[in-house]
Amino acid sequence: MKKLIVGALCGLLSFGVVANNDYNKNDEFCRNTLNIINLAKAIMEGRQVGVTIEQAIETQNKIYNKQNFLTDEDKKIAEALSLIHLTLLLEAYDKPKFETEKEQQKAIQEFGETAYLYCMKDLS
Repeated sequence: MKKLIVGALCGLLSFGVVANNDYNKNDEFCRNTLNIINLAKAIMEGRQVGVTIEQAIETQNKIYNKQNFLTDEDKKIAEALSLIHLTLLLEAYDKPKFETEKEQQKAIQEFGETAYLYCMKDLS
């Protein structure tokens, strides 16, 4: 996960979207701009409740469809965000699907926390 998120974050850096060694600004970016915790948790929740990887990728493609963005810069930012989303999808579907709700909730929570940690480390 780390290598692909680093690549996507580098893409965002090139547009000045994020470029800071300030913990508070990095935290703001990871939590609010990317909303990476909730994105990762939503992806893992889909995984745990039985959404197929094909369905998840189809949804991801619809979200980041280049036709939805007006400027070239917006399209490039969307490409970087799409790569982060796809990376999270691939990581989530590489993890086991659990049977009990308790195990599923634990996997969802841990996946969100891991994604946040990678984001913060990549910006430091």
